[in-house]
Amino acid sequence: MYAEWSPTIVQLRNLLLSLTNNSDIQLYIYDIDNSNSISFFDQNGLHSEGWGETFWIKNGRLIAELKNYTSKDLHNLKRRNNLLQ
Repeated sequence: MYAEWSPTIVQLRNLLLSLTNNSDIQLYIYDIDNSNSISFFDQNGLHSEGWGETFWIKNGRLIAELKNYTSKDLHNLKRRNNLLQ
């Protein structure tokens, strides 16, 4: 989830870096201030605090999440990406 008014660009950059070897993973970026996004979050029980929350979803189920992360968490991002394989 992306919030233009917050430092979530840090999380987005790190997430994109972690996907370098997983180009087959579909990435969806939601602006948390968009009304369509808010509806989607509510329908799926998701919540954002503007920290670049990232959710890994496989077969329609949430299997991992991470928020407020830095480049120090690159290993955790890659590990979660591998859960989607």
